[in-house]
Amino acid sequence: MIPGVSVFAFVVVLPAFIVSIVALAKKNTKKAVPAISLILSILAGIVAIVVSIVTALAVVSSVASAVVDDTTTTIDEATGGIGQAVTTEEGIAFTVDAVTCALPTYTGLFGSDETALGQFCELKFTVVNNGDKEAGIFPNYVGGLIGTTEFAADAMLSSFADGSGAVTLNPGLSTSGVAVIDIPLDQSLEAVTFTDGLFSGDIAVLVK
Repeated sequence: MIPGVSVFAFVVVLPAFIVSIVALAKKNTKKAVPAISLILSILAGIVAIVVSIVTALAVVSSVASAVVDDTTTTIDEATGGIGQAVTTEEGIAFTVDAVTCALPTYTGLFGSDETALGQFCELKFTVVNNGDKEAGIFPNYVGGLIGTTEFAADAMLSSFADGSGAVTLNPGLSTSGVAVIDIPLDQSLEAVTFTDGLFSGDIAVLVK
């Protein structure tokens, strides 16, 4: 269950799974302990797979955020507003549907309540691919701006409508998502940024 370490769980889980099956196959032996062992090994394997996938997505999306940092737009370049679509050069239409701040806690992907260091801002958004090729999008392609200061979305709290941490959007399709940003208590979010790729420039939508 520990992110970054969960992949090594199979060093223990796989032998336990095999030994359990062997024990169940033996004649004239009690089946209770091997059966419990088999069930626990399967559950442990599932948990390890889920945690490993989520961790990998978080790492990839964090790298993606680092790569696009240098291309972030400014408040002066922000256009539109809440409910208004802004389109990237690649034809991805981005709409900020709602912004809710002053949230002290937020429920993460595993159902646990995470506590903000400042305040959480929940950004509900919609993306539509009006381009001519597929687009891979992560929730933390969405960010925030206060003056010239950039704020990244929390990859472990942000997701798309189906609960996934990434989506491949083919031309003509759309999806919605939620990005969660932790900002200082005494500040207000001024704009929401979005990029449609690792090497693409950001667009910004005014929300204040």
